[in-house]
Amino acid sequence: MKFIFVTGNPESGKDEILDMVLRGYKKMLPRFRYIKFDELMPKLPKMERDIDKIKKFCKNFYSKLERKLVQELKKDGNLIVNGYFTIKTEHGYIPILPNAFFETFKPDVIILVEVLPSRPETYMMETEHMDWLRQEINRDYASLYSAKSGAMVKVVKVKLGSIGGALRETSDVIRFALK
Repeated sequence: MKFIFVTGNPESGKDEILDMVLRGYKKMLPRFRYIKFDELMPKLPKMERDIDKIKKFCKNFYSKLERKLVQELKKDGNLIVNGYFTIKTEHGYIPILPNAFFETFKPDVIILVEVLPSRPETYMMETEHMDWLRQEINRDYASLYSAKSGAMVKVVKVKLGSIGGALRETSDVIRFALK
C-alpha cells in the first residue's frame, strides 16, 4: 500500500489539478482511495478569536481524520489524501496536523502545489492576491514532515493561467509513487 499526501494553498489550484489527474488517469493507476480534508472538516468560524477554541477545533478534526485513515488503511489499495498543513485565522496560521500524523501514517510522497506568477512583470500585482507567506510556511512544514516520515517531497509549481505542466508533473509523481 502506498500513501500520497497532496497539499497547497486553497488558491494554488491543487483541488482542480488533483481532480483532473485522478479522473484522467483512473484507469491507468493502481486501485486507490481518495480522502479530501474539505469533506471531513467543518468550517472554522471566520471570526473565531479564541486560540484555545481553534486548537480544540484542530484536535477534533485530527481525531476524526485519524479514525478515517485507520479505517481506510485496513482496506487493500493505495491512499491519496488531499489536505492542508495549516489553517488560516485572522491572527495567523495554525498547524492542522500534529507531528504524530506523519510519524504514524508515514506517507510515501508529499506533493506540495505552489503558485508562480504567470509573468515576472505581474509578480507584484498577483502577489497581492496570493497568500505567499502561507506558501512559505507550507514549504517549511513539508521539509519537517518529510524528515519525520521519510516521505519524498515533490514541489509542483503552477503558473497562473497555465496548468498543463502542473498536471503532467502531478500525474508523473502519482504514477511513480503508486508503482
